[in-house]
Amino acid sequence: MRINLDSYINLISDFLSGKISAKCFEYTYLKLFKEEKGERSELEFPILNTLFLDVDDFCSDPALLDERDIGETELKGRCKVALEKLRQLKEKN
Repeated sequence: MRINLDSYINLISDFLSGKISAKCFEYTYLKLFKEEKGERSELEFPILNTLFLDVDDFCSDPALLDERDIGETELKGRCKVALEKLRQLKEKN
């Protein structure tokens, strides 16, 4: 069974549009990625895994950011890139 890219696309879109907070996005994305039962193609996996690593590096408290962490602004930038790639991939399929 293939994964449902719409779940990821909708989640990222909700975060970027402000419908959900960064903390909610972080929790939901990590859970979705870890618990996804479908198979990711070799084109899907690098996009989703890179964003997983970005979300894992996210720190919601600016006072606690270290050189390895990213803040909400940078996370949104990375989400925009991932979203565009996922939409292009979906259009091809």
